[in-house]
Amino acid sequence: MTDSGSAVWLPSVEQFDDALVQVAGPSDVLVCDGVHADWRDAVRWRLTKFLLEHYAGGYILVKTSTTGARPPSHEVSSELLGLVLSAAVAAAPGRVVLADGPVYARYLEECRRLGWQGIAETWGAAVADLNEDDAEEVAPNWPVSRRFLAADVVVNLTKAKTHRRFGVSLAEKALLGVLVGRITGYPKLAGRHDYVTWLLQRLACQSPPIFSVIDGVRGIQGNGPLDGRPTASNFLCLGQGLLGPDTRAIIEMGFDPALVPGLIRPMAPPVASVRPVDWSSLRTTSLNFLPARSCGWLYRSLERSRRRDRHYRNLVAGARDCWPSTVVP
Repeated sequence: MTDSGSAVWLPSVEQFDDALVQVAGPSDVLVCDGVHADWRDAVRWRLTKFLLEHYAGGYILVKTSTTGARPPSHEVSSELLGLVLSAAVAAAPGRVVLADGPVYARYLEECRRLGWQGIAETWGAAVADLNEDDAEEVAPNWPVSRRFLAADVVVNLTKAKTHRRFGVSLAEKALLGVLVGRITGYPKLAGRHDYVTWLLQRLACQSPPIFSVIDGVRGIQGNGPLDGRPTASNFLCLGQGLLGPDTRAIIEMGFDPALVPGLIRPMAPPVASVRPVDWSSLRTTSLNFLPARSCGWLYRSLERSRRRDRHYRNLVAGARDCWPSTVVP
C-alpha cells in the first residue's frame, strides 16, 4: 500500500478482501486461546524469534497504548506486560525502553498508577514519555518521536477495544501514541481526526520493524476506548506488522473486516498470485464484541453478512470524502 498514484479504490468487497490478504498475509499471525496456560510460552517463543531476527544492537521499544485515567481493566494486563518485557530484556539486556505518548495524561504518572513502573524496574527496562521526546516530522505538522523512529524493533502492545469513531482500536491505531504531544498540544488529534487513516499508513511505512501483541483476554466493548466494559473473550493475536494482527483480531472480535472504517483506504490492486482466503472459515470468539452505539450500522458479524455490498459502498464513499487530496482516487 502507498499514498501515491499506485493506490486505488477497490470497486468490490471481494477485491478489498484479496488486497487485505495480500497486505496482511506475510504477518504470520498467531492466535492464542487465553484460557490455556500455554499461551505464555507461545507469546514468548514467537516474540523471541522476531527479536532475534531484527534486533541489531541498538534498543527495543516496548510501546503500550495508554490514554490516561482508565481503569486497569481497560489496559493490557500487567502479566502480559511483564512477559513481553522479560522476553525483550533477554534479547537486549539493558537496552529496552517502555514508552508511549498518551493523548491526555503524562505517561510516567500512568505507569506509576498502573504499577507498570515497578514491572519495568523488575526487568531492568527504562521508562520514557514519547510526548516529551525530540520530534521528527513524517509529514508537515505531524511531529513523531525520534525515540520511536530510531528503535531497532518496536513491540506494539495494545488492548482489543471497540471505538466510537473508528470502529476498533487495535495495533495500527496504537501508533498515534508516537505523536509528540508537547508540540501538537492536547488532545493530540484535536480537529484532525479525518487524517487518522492516512497518518497511520504513513507511520507504518516509516516505522522500525514492528511486532504487535493484541490483548483480547477480557477486551473492551461498547463505547470504547475511554468507556466501554470488559468482554468475556479469551484470545491474544500476535504477529509481525500491523494490518495482519489487526485483521485477525477484528475477526476474533466477530466483525467483518470490510466494514471496519479504520481499514478502508486506497490499496494496491490485488495480484493474481494472491491465495484466496475464506474469511468465514476463521474462528470467531463465542461472544461477539458489541460495537459503540455510534458505529452500530457499520457492522455485520460473519454470520450476518446480508447487504454487505451496500454498507461497503457507503463506507468507501465516506472514507473518500475524508482522505487527503494527495491520494490519487
